[in-house]
Amino acid sequence: MSEQSLENNKREHRLLGEVSLAQPVPIYISCACIILIITIAALFLSQANYTRKATVRGYLNPELGLLRVFPPRTGILEQLHVEEGEQVTAGQPLATVVLRRGTSGGQELSERVMAELASQATLIQQELNQQQALFDHRKQRLEAQQQDLIRRQQALDSQAELMTEKLALSQSQLAQFERLFQRGHLSQLELQAEQAKHLALRQEQEHVQVEIAKTIEEVHRNLNQRSALPTEHALARNALLQRLSELKRQQAEAEHHYRYVLRAPAAGQVTAIAYLTGQQLDADHSVMQLIPDGAELIAELLLPSHSAGFVRPGDRALLRFDAFPYQRFGFVEAEVVQVDKALLSPGQGSLPFTLSGPVYRLKARLSQQQISADGEPFPLKPGMLLEADIQLEQRSLMAWLLAPLYGLQRRIG
Repeated sequence: MSEQSLENNKREHRLLGEVSLAQPVPIYISCACIILIITIAALFLSQANYTRKATVRGYLNPELGLLRVFPPRTGILEQLHVEEGEQVTAGQPLATVVLRRGTSGGQELSERVMAELASQATLIQQELNQQQALFDHRKQRLEAQQQDLIRRQQALDSQAELMTEKLALSQSQLAQFERLFQRGHLSQLELQAEQAKHLALRQEQEHVQVEIAKTIEEVHRNLNQRSALPTEHALARNALLQRLSELKRQQAEAEHHYRYVLRAPAAGQVTAIAYLTGQQLDADHSVMQLIPDGAELIAELLLPSHSAGFVRPGDRALLRFDAFPYQRFGFVEAEVVQVDKALLSPGQGSLPFTLSGPVYRLKARLSQQQISADGEPFPLKPGMLLEADIQLEQRSLMAWLLAPLYGLQRRIG
């Protein structure tokens, strides 16, 4: 074959290309792949679950409720006796409030009244002290007088005994003088002189007896005065104490009108202090709140009425707190424990946010009372706002896809 023929054959081969034989995929391989795909899809649809949920707003509240401390009337917060988070006992002072009412002269009316009452109380206290000093002085004087009277009575008794002896001796001498006079040994004048001496002794004895009687009377009078002195002192003191008590009552009343103390109604933890020292209090707003001892925080969820029929006690909820971004802090699990039957309308009740429509109130018990991030716990506090995903129902994707068919079958049947 010539070179020209070979060249022509090569050119023709390049124009037609190389011959390729196509062999189809065997039918059994295609069927196997299709069956495998269908099997995997069926397994996925039957095993994978779809959870239907309702997202609602809510807030934290103690299970036993918050104890709100309201001022009985408006005033200025003079002093706070507690701090946020402090544990208090029932009756413990929480805050002192003062009322401001001025006079025409610019002086505080209550302060002026209290100053006058305090001045009167001081005067009465001074009078009480003077009364006590007077009692002590009179008591000492009567005791000294009693001692003098006793000594005087003893002296008079001794004098009376001596006078009795002298009178007996004078009586004996007078009898001798009378016998001598009868015998003519004494003159009438000498007898009369002896009789005069005897009469003088008798008169002196009677005088001593009179003095003794007077002394005894003074002793009894002194004893009576000493006995009556404590009673008189007690009566006078009680009268002064009664006046002082009345003044203290007036002081307490004035103090209450001018200044009063808010006390803890029960033991608990202080939270939500709403005022600072020096601010004006409003009687319609609480000064602070107390979490009762032993009360756990629960989530109060507000469920729209269109989703209320699907929620039951025992349903699971995941809580996301506004104060703790869930991207870092995650969720807190909760369980629905109560579903209120009464519908709550907008503007009804005291809520931390505004409602856009009627809702039902749910209560969910938290699985924990704190939330953690990076190993550091942060306690949850009353009033924290949150969003909750309530799991209404959970079923497989297969059941979800076939639900319309089941519904059609029920309607037809």
